[in-house]
Amino acid sequence: MYYPTYHCCTLYPPTGPGLVFIVYPTALSVMPYSAIWSVLFFFMLFLVGIDSQFCTLEGMITAIIDEWPHLFRHRRQWLILALFAVSFFIGLASVTQVS
Repeated sequence: MYYPTYHCCTLYPPTGPGLVFIVYPTALSVMPYSAIWSVLFFFMLFLVGIDSQFCTLEGMITAIIDEWPHLFRHRRQWLILALFAVSFFIGLASVTQVS
């Protein structure tokens, strides 16, 4: 897969996060049942992103509740909602033309 795509044109495959969206879909497109594999692959990427977001925010939530237990012990759901909303809008600003 690497040789025909990149050696014939003297191109080099990208490095970093772009590799996931360029090289892997090309490799999946030549496999049998490529549509199913592609859906599964990108669904897996979505789940990995969501899981990393949960881990990051759970660490912040625990730290905030441990620092101010008298304020947030019984309001944990509101703290979670506020942190997820703030992180959503920061993420939205970073993927649109606003930033």
